[in-house]
Amino acid sequence: MPCAAPVNMALLPRLADGGFRAFVRFPAGWSRPQVGHYAVPEEFLVLEGELDLSGNTWKRGELAWIPAWQRRHDLGSKAGCLVFAWFGGTPRWIPGEPAQAPAAPRNRTSIQGRELVRLLPETARETLNLDDYTWRVVRA
Repeated sequence: MPCAAPVNMALLPRLADGGFRAFVRFPAGWSRPQVGHYAVPEEFLVLEGELDLSGNTWKRGELAWIPAWQRRHDLGSKAGCLVFAWFGGTPRWIPGEPAQAPAAPRNRTSIQGRELVRLLPETARETLNLDDYTWRVVRA
């Protein structure tokens, strides 16, 4: 992840469709002000702290979905944060303005009770318990 200071990442195994998942800890004061984008969609859930991106702030328990080719800028965390992020493929940062319009969503994610649930087309149901952060994958 291109930035001024390193982040800590705990990567989960790749999904069969190439999906990338990781727990990411951003240290206090971390920032990446540059404009850029990814060619794959991203979803993230803030588990601790707050994360700023493109003029928005997400707090603990808040979920974001960002389409592929969406312009991003001013990513940072003043006090530090922990997020669970997943991408619809390999996340390669592309500096500069996107060459095409943002893509439409393919998968659905929702918060049901105290669990984050991701429904993948005809493959699996993934859940993350928001109380103890346990992870489950149930095959369809």
